[in-house]
Amino acid sequence: MALHHPHIVDVREVGEAEGDLHFLAMELLPGPSLETLVELEGSLPWRRVQPLLLQICEALDHAHRRRIVHHDIKPSNVVLCSDPWTKERCKLVDFGIARQNLEYEDESEAPLTIEGQLLGSLGYMSPEQLRGKRADLRSDLYGLGATIFHLLTGRQPFEADHLPGMVHETLYCVPPALDDIDVEPATRGGIEAVIHRALRKDPTQRFASAAEMGRAIAALEGH
Repeated sequence: MALHHPHIVDVREVGEAEGDLHFLAMELLPGPSLETLVELEGSLPWRRVQPLLLQICEALDHAHRRRIVHHDIKPSNVVLCSDPWTKERCKLVDFGIARQNLEYEDESEAPLTIEGQLLGSLGYMSPEQLRGKRADLRSDLYGLGATIFHLLTGRQPFEADHLPGMVHETLYCVPPALDDIDVEPATRGGIEAVIHRALRKDPTQRFASAAEMGRAIAALEGH
C-alpha cells in the first residue's frame, strides 16, 4: 500500500534493474535530517520543535490508519523539506522496514527481524521490541518520545557506555528531567508528561494513537 501524505517522503518509482537488482526511487529532500540539525545547532527550542512534532504525528497517524508501523522513528529519519523562506516543514523517511499488518493473515507469522537484525535502532527502540515482542503503533510513539527528548536536549533519554547497560536503561529506567530547556515551568512539566507517557515501558500506558499524542503536544505553549 502506497503512502501519500504531505509529511511522508514520496516514492516515485519501484522496479527491477538488470542483474536482478531491485530499486526504490524517492523524492530528493533538501534536508538536513533532524539528527544533523541538532549536531549543527545543538538542542532546539520548543517553539521550533513543536510544529515539527505535529507534522510527524500527522504522518504517523496517516500510516497507522493504514495499519503500517514504521518501526524506526528517530531524528535521522525525519528530514527537513522546506526552503529558507517558508514555514519549516519536515517529512518522515525510511519506511524500508515498515510492515503492513494486512499482509499477514496470522500476525505471528510477520517477521521480527531482517537478516538477523532487530527492527529498529537502539536508543529509540521500545522495550517490547528489545524483548522480541510484536511492535505496533505504540512502538512508533515510543520512538517519537525518545526523538522529542533528543531534539530538546541533544542527547538520548537513555544512555550507557555499553550495550547491556543501554538495554537495562531502556527496559527499567525512567528518562531524566528536562531541567535545562528554556521554557516556562508549566510548559516544561507538560513536555515532560508527554515524553514520559510516550516512553512508558508498558505500551498500554502510552498514548493510544499518534493523533492523541499530537493533541497533547498542540495543547502546550509554543514559547
